Amino acid sequence: MINLKSPPEFFGFTPGADRTLADWKEMLSYFEYLTENSPRLKLTHMGLSTEGKPFVYLVITSEENQKNLDELRLQHELLADPRKLKEEEVEEHLDTAKTVVMISCGIHATEIGGPQYSMYLAHSLATGSMPNADHILDDVILILVPSLNPDGHQMITDWYRQNLGTEYEGGPMPWLYQKYVGHDNNRDWYTFSQVENRLTVEKIHNVWHPQIIFDMHQMGPNAARFFVPPYVDPIEPNVDPILQQQIIWVGSAMAQELTAQDKKGVLIHGIYDAWNPARSFQHTHGGIRILTEAASCRIATPVEVKYEDLAAGIGYDGKKRAWNFPEPWLGGTWRLWDIMEYERIVTEALLAHAARNRATWMRNFLKIGQKAVNRQGAPYAFVIPAEQRPSDTVHRMLKMMDTAQVELFTADEDFTYGNKTYAKGSYIIPKEQPYFAFAKCLLEKQDYPDIREYPGGPPQRPYDVTAFTQGLLMGVDTVQIDEPLEVKMTRLDDVSPAAKSLLEFAGGYLTVDPKVNDAFSLANKLLKQGFMINRLKEEENIDGQVYPAGLWIIPEQENILPILQAYAEEGMVFTQLKADLAMQEMKPVRFGLYNNLSGGAMDEGWLRYVLEQFDFEFERPTKEDIKKGNLIEQYDAIILPSMMKRMLEDGWPKTTAPAPYHGGLGKEGAEALKEFAQAGGTLIVIDQAVNYAIEAFDLPVKNILEPLPPKDFYIPGSLLRAKFDNQDPITWGAEKEEPIWFMRSAALTIDEGKVLAHYPGDDILMSGWIFDPQAQLNGRTALAQIEYGKGKIICFAFNPIYRAQGHNTYKLVFNSILSAGI
Repeated sequence: MINLKSPPEFFGFTPGADRTLADWKEMLSYFEYLTENSPRLKLTHMGLSTEGKPFVYLVITSEENQKNLDELRLQHELLADPRKLKEEEVEEHLDTAKTVVMISCGIHATEIGGPQYSMYLAHSLATGSMPNADHILDDVILILVPSLNPDGHQMITDWYRQNLGTEYEGGPMPWLYQKYVGHDNNRDWYTFSQVENRLTVEKIHNVWHPQIIFDMHQMGPNAARFFVPPYVDPIEPNVDPILQQQIIWVGSAMAQELTAQDKKGVLIHGIYDAWNPARSFQHTHGGIRILTEAASCRIATPVEVKYEDLAAGIGYDGKKRAWNFPEPWLGGTWRLWDIMEYERIVTEALLAHAARNRATWMRNFLKIGQKAVNRQGAPYAFVIPAEQRPSDTVHRMLKMMDTAQVELFTADEDFTYGNKTYAKGSYIIPKEQPYFAFAKCLLEKQDYPDIREYPGGPPQRPYDVTAFTQGLLMGVDTVQIDEPLEVKMTRLDDVSPAAKSLLEFAGGYLTVDPKVNDAFSLANKLLKQGFMINRLKEEENIDGQVYPAGLWIIPEQENILPILQAYAEEGMVFTQLKADLAMQEMKPVRFGLYNNLSGGAMDEGWLRYVLEQFDFEFERPTKEDIKKGNLIEQYDAIILPSMMKRMLEDGWPKTTAPAPYHGGLGKEGAEALKEFAQAGGTLIVIDQAVNYAIEAFDLPVKNILEPLPPKDFYIPGSLLRAKFDNQDPITWGAEKEEPIWFMRSAALTIDEGKVLAHYPGDDILMSGWIFDPQAQLNGRTALAQIEYGKGKIICFAFNPIYRAQGHNTYKLVFNSILSAGI
């Protein structure tokens, strides 16, 4: 056994003991120490986190494997894509390849047990103190990610230490623990919008192709003590059956070991499903995701949980024995160290399983790849037609697919499918490739199954969202090909948009299609630098040429060409216009995005992220800033992001967080916002914030869903059909019918105001699941503008940004902001 300092010996304190944590800087120093002193560990820097911290992983395996790491990695690349394998070499690779296990110890920063345990895990393998360590190190390559959110880990540790010994010890932090998305960072595993998720896919998944991903999490303190798969139904239908069985296989082994070591409260087949690919990239890439959820304490502060307070959830009751919950926990004190002990036991069981069954893991991994590249039956491909608008969003979709190693092709000729001809240059995703399942699950429409709590009973409410059809969310036309496709095609190696030629003004104007989201970035840069940019007030038809409402119209100006040229080089299409049309000059808009300092709001973070991507500049007024009043002197528009009415109005109570982090807008803030709108300001309220606005501002609007319990109406995240009045400045660029994202949103009736979007009838579900037995949504309003004194209030009764996926409806928010300058 190698003699290396344990974490307590290295730090002089015990990470994970009561009220004791190591922060990210300290953890990193310990991993550097182990790496410098053990040939079994290699520390790799993937890059920098969102806020500039080192983002790392460790490769832990035997010294011999470390010497041959490049060769072992190449083996996995070959096994992941059997088309690259020579038949005579298959058995040799299967005999010598190692099981690759990735352990993600923490993505949600408040779930801190995993990161603290990661140091003990690395030490036990480096020293050989883990049972069966030599066997594990010989047959397993462990990719250890101590934290998928270093920024959040540092924030939470700092906040916890700051409040030790006060009434706020172990309480929530007032801001998001990831700069933009907070807890939603675990819902970004197909859009890859956040740098940590993107780097993990590019530097680990796409390089090592792990067979097993162990994802450590924590849940509420009053649930089971520990969840291990198998998952409850439904499983996303594109997950290979071999993977589904392997989840049961290894998850059951982990649960068995916990029970064998007298750990109580262990739950399998409860609460969590495997439907949403936003949580499980690997399920379409030949690997399994083993999610574990430990009951939480208050960060590192113990909690007392009474037996009678143990709750029930999907598939179990915390106080009753069952086949999937054989030994309930009886209550008592629950510590961070308890969490780490459960995690230690399941980690050792998983690694032993991966080593003991190396041959089976590798053979099944190859088999899954062989099935993928020899896929039978429909669909045969997906096509993304060429030259559609918006081309900028098409290329964002292509980039998403390319990041996931989906193979993309372009058609070398026109071709026909059904009764429609598709132009040369159309993008094709054929089925005979390793990761077609990733493309398929994101491009097809979801039909979430009807699962009942019991036969003849009410529907079982889905754990998470039920739709993820990217074509609908992004506004990109995609076509499923259900017959063999015969067309010459060429592999697309670079998904960057092709540079476009910038036309001359030729005595007139240059225009940009109002559907193009990047046009807002261009407009913001032009306005900031003092250039003029206009929009067409309403649709016009001149000599058979239709010019859509909202068309961006740029007059010739000195020194403007270099800016336009830069956008043309990124693929923006400019067209010439010589006709004089009825134009609306756009003006810079001063606007604020409300910053809730009572725990932050993930929807605010996503919106902030999207606004920054399109070069909007804005302030973030807090409740105290709002209450000062006279807002019209500072802002033209203010956005209230999606947030519960109670949180906007009251915020946190004083017992939850110190000043200035408790309290909400209250009556004083509501009055200030009313005065702002009455004085001519534009107030934009999004999704759940609509309920606050209706009451606080006495709007002639009613949310008919607010009093309904989930048993009468429930949509946890689906795409619905809506009809738009697309001639209004708020809806410029929209089609007359568009999909919108509904996630526990509102449905409005309007007594006074302008309806800009509504649900047309009972055939409105486009993807996902809806429980609306009374057809409550029929004819209801989804987007409205209410005149309010000299100003206006714009009500979004849906989420137009949705986790940076709603590209198709971004423009509605952007338009609403710019409408304040009209």
